[in-house]
Amino acid sequence: MWEAVATGVIGVVLGAGLTGLLAIVGDKRRIRREQVSKTYADFLSDLAGMSYAKDKERAAAESKLAGTIARLAVYGSSDVVERLAEFMKAGSDVRDPKIAGVVEAMRGHVGEKPAMSVEVILTGPSSSEGTDG
Repeated sequence: MWEAVATGVIGVVLGAGLTGLLAIVGDKRRIRREQVSKTYADFLSDLAGMSYAKDKERAAAESKLAGTIARLAVYGSSDVVERLAEFMKAGSDVRDPKIAGVVEAMRGHVGEKPAMSVEVILTGPSSSEGTDG
């Protein structure tokens, strides 16, 4: 009889321990995913902010963007970092089509499907797409 009680107690303790361990692991993954997503959004926001900054605001905007790029180096996937490097070598112009590659890599890293319209959203329609009028 005591064997049945001991087996039950051991089962409850092991079950609770495993549940707690899985919750901790899940929380760490969730926090990491949130950090990555926030860093990616911050990069795009800071890049846009720097692009539209007035001369006297530019130094602060560049500093803020530099901090976000440092976080990207830590949290970004290798694909994101590689595409970011290509974008930065090309001059970091927010209208450069290479920014779409950076965003696509970011979306892929956080589990989103590629969006064919990202480049149009970020850089505007290309001249080959034509316009009405």
